[in-house]
Amino acid sequence: MDLSKREKEIAIELGIDVIGAVWYFGALLSGGMAGPKEMAAIVLSIIGFAIVASIIATVIVNKQHGDEPLDERDWGIDARAFKVGYYVLTVSCCILAGQIFIDTLDLFAGRHLDIASDPFVLANIVLGMVIFSFIMKASVQLFLYRRASA
Repeated sequence: MDLSKREKEIAIELGIDVIGAVWYFGALLSGGMAGPKEMAAIVLSIIGFAIVASIIATVIVNKQHGDEPLDERDWGIDARAFKVGYYVLTVSCCILAGQIFIDTLDLFAGRHLDIASDPFVLANIVLGMVIFSFIMKASVQLFLYRRASA
């Protein structure tokens, strides 16, 4: 399977996003973020990893392929993928808003998630939604490139 430069860049971006998300949420769920110092250390480690991995991958891909400017097909694929990512994020936000609404009104007599009372949980849910929309965008891009090259 021969990948174009753009496909390799997207696959690398997707891999880095998935590794960062697994690293962050793995630490979060395993109790590795006991306080602000631990959280800052993990976040800075992830950022450092993403920067170094992106630079190394970009150098390797550019040596293999050189300069390939974007054309109309690339712009079309990007537009369709961004649309899917936008819809995923919009639906996720609507679901979250609905859940907060249900929690606030206490419609189910105390049997609810109560995510609105903890800003840390709420922020991590929003972060997860954004990361999920990025992953969906990159996955759709890869799918469309593969379909176009078949």
